Amino acid sequence: IVKVHPVTGQRVLFVNPGFTKRVVGLKDEESDAILNLLFKHIAQSQDIQVRVKWDDRTVALWDNRATAHTAISDYDVSDEGEGLRQGFRITTLGERPVGVNGLESSWD
Repeated sequence: IVKVHPVTGQRVLFVNPGFTKRVVGLKDEESDAILNLLFKHIAQSQDIQVRVKWDDRTVALWDNRATAHTAISDYDVSDEGEGLRQGFRITTLGERPVGVNGLESSWD
């Protein structure tokens, strides 16, 4: 669950409920406890958020190799001045995650 960012060389968590199923080498209950703690921390920590104040020239980019993201519907979609937004998602082909020990992730 700790990988090396391919560009910066920094250690980052690679934890996502859709991809991370267990921590190899731990008992199931230990793995589940750690992953549930991390999933909750990512989803609920308000001090690790970035909020964007959108206008007609706003562009937001993030690196999914080190970022968890979600869209929050905290705006009035019926208000033309506030609710109309257009988005384009561009996804590049990423590399297989490499851990701090140099081993690549396995997809069992």
